[in-house]
Amino acid sequence: MNPGTSPDESEWVSVGTFQRVIEADIAKGALDAFGIECYLSDSGNHVFTGLGYEWRGQPLSLSLVVKREDAERAREVLADNEGPSSDAAR
Repeated sequence: MNPGTSPDESEWVSVGTFQRVIEADIAKGALDAFGIECYLSDSGNHVFTGLGYEWRGQPLSLSLVVKREDAERAREVLADNEGPSSDAAR
């Protein structure tokens, strides 16, 4: 998606919600690496504090949004990149 363009909301779906910007950026990077077009979205123009987004002291979440037809693949990529599970770490 080109900056400054508004996607048709019916063609895009959220595949993840993040409270921390670094986690959102890592997830976006994983999808980018697999060639899945995506972008990060919040509910408006909010201030980045360095720890996350806030509006009047309330934390906001960032959604990772992909094209509807890429949603299943994107969720698989994100699940594979979550890191070791508690069973795998034993």
